[in-house]
Amino acid sequence: MKSFKFFVFSNREKGFGFPFDRPSKDSLERMDTRIIGGEVSDLGNWPWQAAMLYAKYGSHIICAGTIVTKKVVIGAAHCVGNFETNLLTFSAGHTEESYQSSPVKRAVPHPDFNNFFHNDIALFELEKPFTWTEFVKPACLPYSDFVPSDSGRCVVSGFGKGSNDRLTHVVLPLWEKASCKSILESQGGATWTGLPLDESQFCAGYQPGGLDACQGDSGGPFVCKTNQGWVATGAVSYGYGCAEKNMPAVYANIPLYRDWMLAFIGESNDEIPDGCGEPVNKASFGDSILAPTLLDVENGNLWEGEEHRFVQEYKN
Repeated sequence: MKSFKFFVFSNREKGFGFPFDRPSKDSLERMDTRIIGGEVSDLGNWPWQAAMLYAKYGSHIICAGTIVTKKVVIGAAHCVGNFETNLLTFSAGHTEESYQSSPVKRAVPHPDFNNFFHNDIALFELEKPFTWTEFVKPACLPYSDFVPSDSGRCVVSGFGKGSNDRLTHVVLPLWEKASCKSILESQGGATWTGLPLDESQFCAGYQPGGLDACQGDSGGPFVCKTNQGWVATGAVSYGYGCAEKNMPAVYANIPLYRDWMLAFIGESNDEIPDGCGEPVNKASFGDSILAPTLLDVENGNLWEGEEHRFVQEYKN
């Protein structure tokens, strides 16, 4: 497995230069292989969930993505470099009755992706467009000014590494960026310090630990519920381990790339769908103390008035 997102540096004493070459597979150690502390998703909870497969690995999932149009999937730039584009496939629906798949025609990592995982986002054009069904639907593209509130709580979903057939999801709070930067640098150790956050990234995580995305979820959907549907807000990028206490994960900041995405969609002879961000089935969050918050679709602020009702609806 050459994809290494969500990782732990297994040999801290070795360190890495600053800037450093990307760690090799042998210098990384995984802690788990799927969403940690989450709930099993029901069919139709997250219809924009896509899974990336690589022909040389059979049916094993290597990364993930978010469906935003019939032909375009958002993923992570670090999921592109190690694989031949013509051997990549995205699947959706993920049950016998609703399963769809399409080879990747074009994979374009952001031109400014670098070793700090800045701009860790890629766009994928599919050879064959998905067909909209109850179980395959797009997430909404965010406005450029959409900045989710530091008091917001959103959802990350994924299958994890391997040929997993069980989609899971978990609610994660947004972190204030200065706090995230401070924590990563103070607790990450010598091998972690030197991965500076920039505007292309944001942080999310559960401070006590125990809830997180993990290996195989890279590039997958981090979506926020707004007054106009679920919005594709982030793509899973990296983290120091999985679900560690006081260790938020880092996500690519999708709203920053709206113009780039619109241009790519146009080049793919595709268009923004009329409807988006509305699953056929509302997800359950079980006994979790967290529930997603409702945000303003235009700016990401907490949606006033309906917020309490919305949270209680998901808690009950």
